[in-house]
Amino acid sequence: MDWERTPPAVQEYIQSLHQQMKQRQQPVDTLHGRVTQTSQTSSKPPASDSPFDKPKRPRRQSSGKRGGHKGPPGKGPTWLTPTEVHLIEPGPCACGHGELVSLAPYDTHQVIELPAIAMDIQPFILHQGTCRGCGRTRKAQRPREHPAGYGPRLPALIGERAGMHRTSRRLGQDFCHSVLNLPMSLGAVQKSIDRVSHALGPHYEAMATLARHATVGSIDETPWYCHHALHWLWTLRTAPVSLSLMHPHRSQEAFAALIEDGQGIVVSDGDGVYQGWVQHRQTCLAHRIRTARGLAEKSDPHLAACGQWALTALQT
Repeated sequence: MDWERTPPAVQEYIQSLHQQMKQRQQPVDTLHGRVTQTSQTSSKPPASDSPFDKPKRPRRQSSGKRGGHKGPPGKGPTWLTPTEVHLIEPGPCACGHGELVSLAPYDTHQVIELPAIAMDIQPFILHQGTCRGCGRTRKAQRPREHPAGYGPRLPALIGERAGMHRTSRRLGQDFCHSVLNLPMSLGAVQKSIDRVSHALGPHYEAMATLARHATVGSIDETPWYCHHALHWLWTLRTAPVSLSLMHPHRSQEAFAALIEDGQGIVVSDGDGVYQGWVQHRQTCLAHRIRTARGLAEKSDPHLAACGQWALTALQT
């Protein structure tokens, strides 16, 4: 009745204000959704979550005693193939009336230790001589199995630390000096890494062939700094192997360089780079679940209900 008694001009004005509020509320909701996004409701990495907003894990009931508890048997140490076995017998009994009989092992104490690190240094002294017949000088050549000044195991260790553990060349040099007691220049460290990279080339190509011809492969990319410049680390994970590729761009060109002639099903997020894949593509369910969880936390009850329904369906 109050609304019917309101003059038409006032009604029109109120309705226009209401429409303006709805139009302005939409960008506010969009910005609020971006601010409140976490790794559980979007594709943001877990490291971007605020440490103050992380959910607390429920504390397990403690018996109050430290150490092992009764229940399932523990894993214990891994028993390795021994290089040397020591048999230890007990000393004579304090009573002094006789020798021990029925000796049998009752426990094994395994000790694991690094062998003493001593570099195996083998100088190859190359000789030369003059032929009595023609007077030509003949020189001995380096052995084919030792073309460089370092054997294969030492560059493999340096390459492992630089590649898998991402240690710098300077730290690799310090490791050789402090642990191996081997002075090496930064140039020698780099040459060792280059040697390992060259040796891994054929194996990388074989892995690439397996990955690109797999039936299903999950693909993703992440920022990666290389020589202080932003690059992108692309990874194609399949059942037999995982293939990685460093590329300066996040583009169709980089995706094509990784996938090449692949024909299998690509599992990826919804990024536009993958939308042009002409073969079969499956959207990653983990991304769908995070999107549904984000909708379920919306203030709009209709969106929240839709998100909760999708979240239940995806997690079933």
